Amino acid sequence: MSIFVDHQALKHLLKKLKDVLITSPTDGQVLTYETASKKWKNKAPVAGIDYQTVYGTTAISTSSQAFVDMDQMTITLAKAGTYMIFFNLSYFLRKTTTEERNAYIRLLKNGSQFLSPPYHILTQIMNEGNSPSNYCTAWALEEFGSFALNDVLKVQWQTQAPDTTLLNYPSLRNWRRLTVVRLGS
Repeated sequence: MSIFVDHQALKHLLKKLKDVLITSPTDGQVLTYETASKKWKNKAPVAGIDYQTVYGTTAISTSSQAFVDMDQMTITLAKAGTYMIFFNLSYFLRKTTTEERNAYIRLLKNGSQFLSPPYHILTQIMNEGNSPSNYCTAWALEEFGSFALNDVLKVQWQTQAPDTTLLNYPSLRNWRRLTVVRLGS
């Protein structure tokens, strides 16, 4: 739905308001509140939202005790700026022991750990009856960061012991997604 307004009439009405300052208006400008002057001023609009998303489309698993890349969870940033990072994962932890097991995820920026320490995503403890078990859960990350053009973000994961496996299947809802949203213009 669009609303059409006679800009000359609107300009005249807005100039009468004490908290509005319009100077040299041009097509496409918007009114933006400026805290320092405590006035609404005509300015260019903030650029549209820049974002990139990758989805995992294959089943993956790991039993590695060292961090390994999570397939299809890499983004090369198209622009420099401050970004909000979102990562979602639904997964199974399968273990063949009754002992407590842990799982971790980390985010890399250009091959180096971006946030420290790695995220502890799960401690799977003994279930009743002390029998081995499978555990299904979902996990999400939301973080901010400053990045340069062509910075590479990558997600890695690991388990605590070789008798433990992390699995991610296409049939799980919101099963694997990495999204970055650039903030500001």
